[in-house]
Amino acid sequence: SSIRNVLSENLDAAEQLSQEAQHMSQLASSSSKVTEEISRTIEQMATGIQEQSSSILQAAESAQQMARTAGQVASEAQKASALTAQASDRAQSGAGLINEVQESMALMKNAVSESAEVVRRLGARSQEIAKIVDVIRNISRQTNLLALNASIEAARAGEHGKGFSVVAEEVRALAEQSTESAAQIVNLVQEILAETKAAVEASEHGALAAETGSVLSIKASEAFSEIYASVDRTVQTIQDIAAASEQQAASSQEMTSTMATVSDIAAQNATGARQVSGGAQEQRVTVGRLAEQAHALVEMADRLTSMVGRFKVKEDFQSCWIIKNCNFLNCPAFQSPEEKCWLVPGTLCESGQAAPSIAAKRSTCYQCEVFKTNQRTDSEPVS
Repeated sequence: SSIRNVLSENLDAAEQLSQEAQHMSQLASSSSKVTEEISRTIEQMATGIQEQSSSILQAAESAQQMARTAGQVASEAQKASALTAQASDRAQSGAGLINEVQESMALMKNAVSESAEVVRRLGARSQEIAKIVDVIRNISRQTNLLALNASIEAARAGEHGKGFSVVAEEVRALAEQSTESAAQIVNLVQEILAETKAAVEASEHGALAAETGSVLSIKASEAFSEIYASVDRTVQTIQDIAAASEQQAASSQEMTSTMATVSDIAAQNATGARQVSGGAQEQRVTVGRLAEQAHALVEMADRLTSMVGRFKVKEDFQSCWIIKNCNFLNCPAFQSPEEKCWLVPGTLCESGQAAPSIAAKRSTCYQCEVFKTNQRTDSEPVS
């Protein structure tokens, strides 16, 4: 009975050792796979962090370039603002000159209108002079006619009319001179009238031109006012652009500094991740060694189970096909030199499917009625 107990305890211990060793081997294998996956993931993460760091550096360089560009824009905007301010001053000066021109055009318009009025009055006076000259011409013709009649009468009077004849001749000569002078005056008056008409027309054209110039000067003044307002708005807009560009440059500088800090942190993270990856690789190697040792322990437990299982009592040992009333005559355990079926590979048992190996069927065999029955024998062991 003591031998049976020792054998049973040894077999139980060997079975438990085998199960624990197999469990440890499975855990070591799973841990090795997990560690390898973690190592691979950390390596990928380190690579991603490195690429992210490079991208951040490129973004920082782009932000720096944007800051420089924004600074240049701000500088050019300041120059444009100064030039636009000068244009605004010139536009304001131009508006003042247009106002002066407008006033001068108004004065010229008034002067031309007054000149036209004077010329028209001169034309009217010239018409009156022409009428007076016509009267003088009529008087001269009548005087000439009277002098001619007086000469005829003096000739009829003979000696008594000679003196009167001389006077009549002189009167006739004066009348002819008056007629000639009147004719010259008429010519001069006609020329004056023609020139007066031309002067009136020129004055009217001048007045119209002055009126047109006055209207144009008003429009020019309005245009300059609009230009001044537009330039003023442009100055304000350019100043806003300059302020925004300066703010953008400051923000870009701040963003560049922040990106540089983030890049340093990313580089540190990448270094740390690679260190962790290296540690994971070392752990994977260690776990692999542990798995090898666990596998060796499983093999040792199998050998121990085999050795313990070889102890039997001839009278009490019962074959598996007897206990199970098995009909699988082609099973490798049937009438096998190795009576212990749990040590025979490829057994069919009750399922009819061949077990691939002793280790694969170990847990099932340890629960089998055949194994338990034959392990309860109590006699001297026979190897």
